[in-house]
Amino acid sequence: MAKATEVPAEQVARLRGIITQYFSSRALYAAAALDVAGALAGGTGSALCSIVKATPGLRGVVFDLPHVGERARTFIAAQGLADRCEFAGGSFFESVPPGAGAYFMKHILHDWGDAECATILVACRKAMDASARLLICERIVPGGNEPSSAKLIDLHMMMTNHGGRERTEKEYRALLEAAGFELQRVLPTSTPWSVIEAMKAGER
Repeated sequence: MAKATEVPAEQVARLRGIITQYFSSRALYAAAALDVAGALAGGTGSALCSIVKATPGLRGVVFDLPHVGERARTFIAAQGLADRCEFAGGSFFESVPPGAGAYFMKHILHDWGDAECATILVACRKAMDASARLLICERIVPGGNEPSSAKLIDLHMMMTNHGGRERTEKEYRALLEAAGFELQRVLPTSTPWSVIEAMKAGER
């Protein structure tokens, strides 16, 4: 039996395809003039490289802790994207690289409590201009008593990760609003995850 935190490879691949398709649909960004996408805590950049490959003209910035840099640059070069993707080192608890049309976080906020999430989101907000979008990929806990993998993962997070947890749409909305964002929409996918889209509140 698979552990609660294990994710089937086919689900990961399907989610990556969905996100890539999202970025590739330029109509979604008619007001954003998207030319740079930033992946926060992006690891070696595998997800962002998939997005950049599928989106002509898009450049990418993989942002993660400095020690990841060598592996990320090696991976980016192996994908033939050294001229379109770069690595930036730092901590999203302090600051985030400015200037991207979209900022993307995958499975990040569920690792942290509300106070830490607020710090991350405020750093994102400071880096974003009025037309930029924040895309958050997380499980959404449904209301009521219906079965959900998000509820099982939430129990696991509470037992093994201090402060980390899965959240409802209402809870994500509250986190975003407290950090100065407006939740635009939640896009369900054919995987256990949804894409939460937000923009800076009151600046459009």
